[in-house]
Amino acid sequence: MPIDISPQPLGDSLLQLGQQTSLQILYTPDLVRELNTSGLRGNYTPENALRQLLKGTGIEYERQGNIVTLKRISAVTLPSLTVSTASLKQGTAEEGYRVSNVSGIGLWGERSLRDTPYSMSVVPSDLIENVNAQNMGQIFKMNPLTQEPAIHNNNAIPMVTIRGFTSFNPIYDGIPLALGNGSAVSVIEIDRVEILSGTSGFLYGGGRVGGAINYVTKSPTNVPLRTLTFGNYGGTQFYGHADIGGKFDDQGRFGYRVNLLYQGGDTAIGEPVNQKVANIVLDGHLTDTLYADLKYTYNDYRKEATQPEFYMMERTSIDTSKRYSPKWTSNDVESHKAYTSLRWDPSKHFTLRSAFFYQNTGGSTNQMTLDDQVDGTFIPGVTSGNTWQKFENYGGYIYLDTRFSTFAVDHKLTLGYSSTVIDQVSPTGGSYWSGPSLPLSELKNISEPDWEEPSAGGDIYFDRYNNVLIGDDITFNDQWSAMVGLNYATTINRGTGWYGDGSTYEKSALSPTVSLLYKPIEVVTTYISYMEALQKGTIVGNTYTNRGEVFPPLVSKQYEVGLKYDINPNLLLSTALFRIEKANQFSNLARPIPTFVRDGCRSITAWN
Repeated sequence: MPIDISPQPLGDSLLQLGQQTSLQILYTPDLVRELNTSGLRGNYTPENALRQLLKGTGIEYERQGNIVTLKRISAVTLPSLTVSTASLKQGTAEEGYRVSNVSGIGLWGERSLRDTPYSMSVVPSDLIENVNAQNMGQIFKMNPLTQEPAIHNNNAIPMVTIRGFTSFNPIYDGIPLALGNGSAVSVIEIDRVEILSGTSGFLYGGGRVGGAINYVTKSPTNVPLRTLTFGNYGGTQFYGHADIGGKFDDQGRFGYRVNLLYQGGDTAIGEPVNQKVANIVLDGHLTDTLYADLKYTYNDYRKEATQPEFYMMERTSIDTSKRYSPKWTSNDVESHKAYTSLRWDPSKHFTLRSAFFYQNTGGSTNQMTLDDQVDGTFIPGVTSGNTWQKFENYGGYIYLDTRFSTFAVDHKLTLGYSSTVIDQVSPTGGSYWSGPSLPLSELKNISEPDWEEPSAGGDIYFDRYNNVLIGDDITFNDQWSAMVGLNYATTINRGTGWYGDGSTYEKSALSPTVSLLYKPIEVVTTYISYMEALQKGTIVGNTYTNRGEVFPPLVSKQYEVGLKYDINPNLLLSTALFRIEKANQFSNLARPIPTFVRDGCRSITAWN
């Protein structure tokens, strides 16, 4: 049956559980005082829901029919602070890094991972910490659903390949970014990463044909947390990381979390790195039904002598343990990011959820590329020339959930709106330098060119995605359920200078989804789903004969059949058969000037 309980004190959660099920829960007020829960949403049996709420509290229960009596576990040895903190969250090492719930997928709220009709995996904070991850690339290469990604140099965003397509535009706490540019991310602000394999157009708007990456950021802890970590990321990249969290008051209504990082030194191949990160989080249960939080992250990152990108390589005998770039090739980024969310539960029938995200970033990239020559030398090229780009990423959503029943069928109907924007300004006439053909051993001795001053003003790139959504999470009985929805998605694009002629591209389309779930037994969920995604058509760039041509929007389609099996409390087995269809766009490679064309359909059918 559907259970929907918001994060709050344990006593309030037990009261809501009793209202939503047939359980009569008996306990003394002292037993639950100063205990809190992170909430629970999804399809659970009443007893499984109770077990999840009591997990890590030191409380057990006895059940006789529908009457449940709570009592403290006898002979409890109090754990250390670190273990006590971990016991109040999912995905601990002791649990095999298993996570039972996802924080939310698009307009669908928090729910059981097993009862989510999409192929998903979750990387919890314990795994991120225990592998000493410097960036999320180290996590994705261990995940069976993703290929080892390239890391975008100037903001550390992984370009993750999922189901044959690259996902570059991240999602922060359920808010998708219109473009990855300027979206600096630090590992220390991430609590966990939710990886959705497959087309996600209905959920997040345009793009993301192969999958979506949701970075769930850290929140205040229910018990005091005080950790100080010193380590090394390789070479002489030493770092110090402080993580402090807890509650301001005895009732546990108002909390805080602070993460601070300083990193300095050289990478294993001699690239100087300096990074400073500050992440501050405040939250509070303003009333019994109203919750809000506020998060801020400052990221200042600089890396010099960044390894070049090898272009059109015909050999693979490059010794990657050596550095080939001069020190003046560098990547700089300075980012301010703010996020706030609100949840209001005026009654058991209605929930209002909203969030807003804003990020302001300045960045400069002097990235060297090397063009392989037949005589074994390389022609170096460098773009940007110390010119700074300005990025603004912002977006948000507002969703209203209503719960009602029609005869014996339960509904959770959600209406909502979401929007996300990238506004990028690049200096007009940014410099490009190309040097003579040189052997690898001489490249790092190249002197820095005399860069031309950029022209006044700037070239503008603007992307926006708007989504008007409706979805119904339907429960027919304990075995059958369905999720259906429509997204009226709009994509808007405008560019000047290098990015276009200033005209506005605006297209809209309906992106539907439908999923049917069947549970032959409690621990097994099977599903079949269909989803579409709107993606803006290409505005052909300056290097093609049809420069400025605007292609109509693309509509991608995905069909998926899957099965999820809770083998035991620490192991979830999932498998899926899927097919993705997407219109094909490419250069025809004509000489001397190619034409950019759309022809045919790219499709992928596979298991994962």
